[in-house]
Amino acid sequence: MSHRILLPASTVPFAPRPSSVIAVLGSTVEPWLTAALRSISGKKRPPKSVSQHRKCLIQTLSNPLSIWSLAWIMLDKDSEPDLCQDFYEVPQYHLIHIEAYVIYIDMVLQNEVAFKLTTESISALVDYHKKRYCVDNLNKPLSCQGVDQQRSKLHEEFEQAINKFVYHADAKVLEGLEEDGTGELLSDESVRVKKRILDLMNPPLPPDDAAMHPTTHLQALEPSAATPFGFFNALYFAMATPHAETEAIYQSLQTIV
Repeated sequence: MSHRILLPASTVPFAPRPSSVIAVLGSTVEPWLTAALRSISGKKRPPKSVSQHRKCLIQTLSNPLSIWSLAWIMLDKDSEPDLCQDFYEVPQYHLIHIEAYVIYIDMVLQNEVAFKLTTESISALVDYHKKRYCVDNLNKPLSCQGVDQQRSKLHEEFEQAINKFVYHADAKVLEGLEEDGTGELLSDESVRVKKRILDLMNPPLPPDDAAMHPTTHLQALEPSAATPFGFFNALYFAMATPHAETEAIYQSLQTIV
């Protein structure tokens, strides 16, 4: 039986944060985990037995302030591409900080830590997705209203998907655990989070919608990282790199003139 079937109730869409983290450890404890917990123990006696390690993990990660930084995503701020936008105009972007809390630790079957997004991160992603894909359909032709209804359906599906989104990271991310239970994902793990979320935001468009509203998929700007420093690097990169679509339109207008 797959362990994915045995996920805790906290993974259900729209479920509130559980009061306690679930931690399943093996008969022995990895030295790196002992070192990580010893570093955050402070004046407390460091854990020695398996049960003490488990208790320490649960107490630390069940703290309401225990929030992990998973990634930073920069997304295009415009809901629709502006064909009249000046070629040299700096594009506008929206920065979303992806944060999550630990819901369970499995160091027996999959050696992983499961994260669920915070309410604030979910709300930010849902609001952005709604502004980008859902347009008021009043005073529009019936054909356009049909497209907007399809978009609304896609938005509802995204809202469901992002609310049940659970990210499974390698258990060794706990090496970066702080005393208050916080932490952050680095390098490859952060990139995977961004890709997973962007995949949810970019479902295949219905044929009619794709024909009537050609758009590009959302992309996280590179280079980027899970830290604010990566954000500033990405911002510099964005300001120095014009949109490929805008450049193509500009070139076509030049040939017409």
